[in-house]
Amino acid sequence: GIIRDIIRLAQSIRKEQGLRPSDKVSAIISASKEVKPIVEKNKHILLREIRAQEILVNNLENEEDNYKIIIKKI
Repeated sequence: GIIRDIIRLAQSIRKEQGLRPSDKVSAIISASKEVKPIVEKNKHILLREIRAQEILVNNLENEEDNYKIIIKKI
């Protein structure tokens, strides 16, 4: 479902940025009003799978997309 898609995108972003699995990152997930509750409910899974130290979930301004992800090395 949507969580698996978010994980896949986040891992792709990590790879594009040349990050290793051991690199500590933080993630910002901007989600539509339909997707945000799903992300919040599954945040623990996302933290583990994305290997993020923290995840901030906020509202997506552009409702064309369901979600956007920003990954930053910390």
